[in-house]
Order: sequence, then C-alpha cells, then structure tokens
Amino acid sequence: MKLAARVMLIPAILALAGCGASGSPAGGSPAAVGGAAPGSASVAATSALAGSSPASASSAAKPAASGAVTVKVGGLGGVPDRFLWVGQDKGYYAQQGLNLDVTAFKSFSEMVPLLATGKLDVGAGGLSPGLFNALLSGISMKVVSDASLVSEPPAGHHMSYGLVVRSDLKDQVKTVADMKGRAIGVNGTQGIGDVQLDAILHTGGLSNADVNVQAIPFPDAYAALANKKLDGALELEPFITLGLQQNVAFPLQDLAKALPNFPSQWVFYSTEFIKSEPDAGKRFLVAYTQAQRLDEDAFFKNKNHDEVVQMFINHTQAKDPKSYDDQTQTDNEVNANVNIQALQYDQDYFVAHGWQKSKLDVNAVVDASFGDYVRQTLGKYQ
Repeated sequence: MKLAARVMLIPAILALAGCGASGSPAGGSPAAVGGAAPGSASVAATSALAGSSPASASSAAKPAASGAVTVKVGGLGGVPDRFLWVGQDKGYYAQQGLNLDVTAFKSFSEMVPLLATGKLDVGAGGLSPGLFNALLSGISMKVVSDASLVSEPPAGHHMSYGLVVRSDLKDQVKTVADMKGRAIGVNGTQGIGDVQLDAILHTGGLSNADVNVQAIPFPDAYAALANKKLDGALELEPFITLGLQQNVAFPLQDLAKALPNFPSQWVFYSTEFIKSEPDAGKRFLVAYTQAQRLDEDAFFKNKNHDEVVQMFINHTQAKDPKSYDDQTQTDNEVNANVNIQALQYDQDYFVAHGWQKSKLDVNAVVDASFGDYVRQTLGKYQ
C-alpha cells in the first residue's frame, strides 16, 4: 500500500481507536502514560488506549446498595477506568460495601479542585508541574497507590510506550544517538512527556536540548509521522501497533529501558475522604487492586483472558477481540505500592527547568496506610 493510501486510512483507524484524527485523543486534553498538559494527567496516553470517549462531567452513578457507602470517583472513560468497571462487573466494590458514583472528566486537571475541596473522593491521573504547584499552594490530597506502570513487554511483544521513528528512516536511525537534531513529537509541553523523552534520549547520550521537541497530541503525531512532518515521536498503544501494521513507524527505544517500573498514573484520595471515611478508603483500594490483579492475570498470565477481554469490549469502542492480542497491554501496580523515587524524579526535573516553583516533601503527599491495608488483606500478588 502506498503512503498516500495509508495516510487516508489514518482518520478511520484513529476513530476505531477512539481518537480523533486531529486535536487530542478522545475526551482528552494532551496528557496519560506520556506527555501531559500542565496540571493534567497523561490522559492522551490512557485515552488512546481506551477506545472510548468520556463525556465531560457525565455521571455514571448506580443506585446505592442498601447500607453501602457511596464513593465519588473521577474517571477518564474507557481503558483508564478499567479498574472501576472491571471491579464493578466482578462485584468487587459491592463485596466491600461500596457503591461508586463515577463522573467522567476530560483530564485529571479537572478533578484536582474537586479533590481539593472534597467534592470528589477518589481520582486517578498523572503528574505535572501544575499539580505540584497546586500542592505547594496549599491544595491538599494524597497519593495512595500507583496505578499503571511502565514495564518491559512480555517475550514476543513490542513495547507499549516509547520512542518510535518513521519507517523510511530505518536505515539511517539505528540507535537513540542517531536522533540528534531530528524532530520528535511529544504529547504536550512542560510536563511528564518531556521528562520521559529526556530519559529515553539519555540512553543514547542525548537530551531534549539535542533534538527538536514538538508538542503534538498522540494521534496527530501518528499522522505527522506518516506525512514525514516528524522524524520520531513518543508514542503508546494503539499507535505503536498501528505504526507497525501500516509501516508508518518502528519502535526504537522502550521507555521501560530508561525508567523501569516507573508509574504513569497514580491513585489520589481527597483529604476529606481520608478523614471522614477511612474504612471506605481501605475497602475501595482493596477492590481497586483486585481489579488490577484480574487485569494483570488476563493479559500477562492468560488467566480469565476471554472474560476480561469481553469486559473491555463491553466498556470501550474497541470491539475486535483480536486487537487485544495485537497490542501490548499496560502493566499494573498489583500490590498498592507508591514509588516515592518516581515522584521525586519528576519534581526534580520540573524544578530544574523552572516549571515548578520549588520542591515539596513528596513523602508529605503520600499516605501509604491504605496500601498497607491492601497487602495485609490480599497478600502479595503471585
């Protein structure tokens, strides 16, 4: 298939993946596993994986079970919310005496003021200078667990997130060092995407200063690679798989090689929720972690695989079961741990580049007691 024909297919492919052909991915401001707009989670990364478009502030609450505690949860729609709808479908939250009142947002940045004022109890998202600056200004919320992790793929699979390069440059670009002076797309600016690209470039003795970094949403970067407007891009699924299938781009360096097992998403609790419903907070994270473990079993151990894929089909716009085998799934934090080193690493980068006003004590924004309870209750994941 000629390149022009492949490019014509891109809007249809992006629509199937749940993303628009231009702008940010479905329901997302630039931000999810990768680059983030200031103050937002890496929503584009997670939304691109989602195959679903969350409606801004649309309520998905279900009637509360008799005697159940209602937990107000901020969601992003589709795959980013998999630990919510998998847990609901399996009855994990009901077993813990909880009813979830889920509201979908376009980005984590929209959740932050609601978490700060106790109007939301729980939210999941990524880090950004905007979030750290908000915490420095007195906004209070706590990280209680990592959620999604950057990890190396299983044998025989390609990376799930990292640096891809235009296919026509394959003979010229053999290593990361060969990207010097080239144009690389990153989802958003002055955020986690810059941190991640810089870490990848360091594996080849380069930094962001040695390349032409261009802010461009994930789906637009895919199209720009096909049109030769970019030489490379920080990309994620499903665009890595699409790039290989359509001969648009090839994986050059896995982010997991640069930042192994670093979180790309965290679970946050409002301090009001922690104070008023600490037991519900413990039970919520138990059910959330159970859903993570079921997802992990399905895609990395082939246990209950078809059951979980059917849940994905039911809750996202990706309806082809085979697509879940072609893509490399995101790894999960299955023991409710918080990676303090990753929090410190990200804020060090933000401060060094003048995007964050000053450093804060990252330990002060973490409450590990909920994770302790999960490990005591469920034991360590095997």
